[in-house]
Amino acid sequence: MHSQLPNMMAEYSAPTIEIGRITRTTLDHLDAESAKAKKALTFREAEKLLPAGSVIELQSWRNRLFAQFEDVCDLLLPAEVEKRVERPQSLATAKVDPYTL
Repeated sequence: MHSQLPNMMAEYSAPTIEIGRITRTTLDHLDAESAKAKKALTFREAEKLLPAGSVIELQSWRNRLFAQFEDVCDLLLPAEVEKRVERPQSLATAKVDPYTL
């Protein structure tokens, strides 16, 4: 991020893909399961072995990444790709008066 490339990409309005961070807890669980299996597990292989919170985190991480790839697939692939990642609409948050709880 300290080179001229990010500025050049912004100047040309080039699409970027942001790879989110995965929490240390999930990575620790993944490392522990990989050690038990005596091989480096992929996220998909490890999902059935991880706690529910880590599974949800990895699925969300992967879906965000795949959605970004789909958004720029016309730049990456020669053929047209039909969008396949589920993109739920954001839910409106209810306004709550803390004094009426």
